[in-house]
Amino acid sequence: MLSDIATVTLSIHPTNDAPSDITLDNTTISENDVAAVVGNLSVVDPDSGDTHLWSVDDGRFEIVGTHLKLKTGESLDKESEPTVNLTVTATDQGGTGLAFNEAFVITVDNVNEAPTDITLDNTSVNENADGAVVGNLGVADPDTGDAHTWSVDDVRFEIVAGQLKLKTGQSLNMEAEPTVNLTITATDQSGAGLDYDEAFVITVDNVNEAPTDITLDNTGVNENADGAVIGNLGVADPDTGDAHTWSVDDVRFEIVSDQLQLKTGQSLDYEAEPTVNVTIAVTDQAGSGLVYEETFVITVTDVNDTPVITAVPPTIVNPEPKTDETPEESLEESSEESEEESEDDSDDDDENETVESAVPGAQANVTGDAPEAASDIMGVVDVDSPTMNNAAAMAPAIGSELNPDAEKPSDPDRSSASESESSTSQRSTRRSSRHASTSVDRALMSKPGAMWNALDQQMNQVESQIQGDLIVVGAAGAAASSFTVGAVAWAIRTGFLASGLLAQTPAWAAFDPLTVMRGFEGADDEETLQELMNRRTESLNAHAAELANKTQTE
Repeated sequence: MLSDIATVTLSIHPTNDAPSDITLDNTTISENDVAAVVGNLSVVDPDSGDTHLWSVDDGRFEIVGTHLKLKTGESLDKESEPTVNLTVTATDQGGTGLAFNEAFVITVDNVNEAPTDITLDNTSVNENADGAVVGNLGVADPDTGDAHTWSVDDVRFEIVAGQLKLKTGQSLNMEAEPTVNLTITATDQSGAGLDYDEAFVITVDNVNEAPTDITLDNTGVNENADGAVIGNLGVADPDTGDAHTWSVDDVRFEIVSDQLQLKTGQSLDYEAEPTVNVTIAVTDQAGSGLVYEETFVITVTDVNDTPVITAVPPTIVNPEPKTDETPEESLEESSEESEEESEDDSDDDDENETVESAVPGAQANVTGDAPEAASDIMGVVDVDSPTMNNAAAMAPAIGSELNPDAEKPSDPDRSSASESESSTSQRSTRRSSRHASTSVDRALMSKPGAMWNALDQQMNQVESQIQGDLIVVGAAGAAASSFTVGAVAWAIRTGFLASGLLAQTPAWAAFDPLTVMRGFEGADDEETLQELMNRRTESLNAHAAELANKTQTE
């Protein structure tokens, strides 16, 4: 076998080869990490020293130098994309098409995140609803299952078990605050500072409300004012424009056109009721049962009342009339009694009673019943003036005027000529029953004009003391206040006791209340009372002179 050994030298010309591998030193990234770097790339190339160009097929990423990273503004969300598949390409700059591709799986790591949204299923609430629930809250959190805490920036509200509500004791007023702006915050309990805030506008719904106040611009009224208007009423109602109806609990009052007034025919009396309490109710016509009540005190103003004059016929208490006597018989009996009194007076100085002393005694007799007669005759009522209570003071003055000589001491000679003790006792008994009336009767018989003068003087004094109040006092009233019942009865019976007005009136007989005077003999219908009295006085004087002559003769 033939063999030959030769040395051959081969020359190998180098050829550029494509990269053969790409490596990435990290394939995880945290979610929500904006522009985060994923890792560093490296390439395996047979041709040492070759340079390469990099590219990635996911537009969210880029390769800067040899760093695979998210572009600016880009981040990943683990909850929506837990992994990202991407392909990285390394291209050998030494030859066209000399590139190498490699796929990578980027894992997105979960990071606890703040809530991203808050929802409220209702944003309106009725006014005046204490502790009302507004609505249910919801929260959006990327981290499913995370727990949250709630807060609200308006202290009137609270969040309980996911519900936004007003606190107990709190309510809203549509008229004052138709809307309420508040901010609700949800905080992720898994991470500090992971909060989310959201603002809401709560609408307050209007609800018809009861009135809250009543005003009365005047609370005073004059007494005796029939149907008087008290004042104007006003009402405070949160609901502007509501209509109302009025009522008052006192049936004497009514409310007409928003005015509180007394009904026609009604008035108040200060003396009986200086103040009146009334309760006024106002009802909102827009809602059933929406009523407000308020009590007012009405002050009754005192008004000076006009005196009321009541004419009452004269009343004679126990007059002891003698229907079977004629005026002449009565006069004769009175004259006989006067003679007996003259004889009795001569027995003892102490028994020499004057007209002045007789009248006060007669006044004492009137103390029981005569004041009633005097009151009836006077007939004066003045609700604002003091009662005339000094009529009795007339008696002494009248007695003195009628018999100015009564206080002179008795004749001692006549006093020494007294009768026996038994005769004196009999006369004293008889005198005690008749003395008061007979003494005044004698004075009236002898000097009727003096009586009128005394009455006029006392009347002037009383009128000045009363200071202008109306006083109607007839002569009969004055006599009934000061004399014995017997004296009044005798004066009426004989015609000496009558008013000064009637005495000066020519037609007195047409309305003379003392009708017994018409029985006098010789009286003429046209004769005045003064003329009649003068005529009667002359007759009495003549009769007295006749008795005096008879006494001197005996």
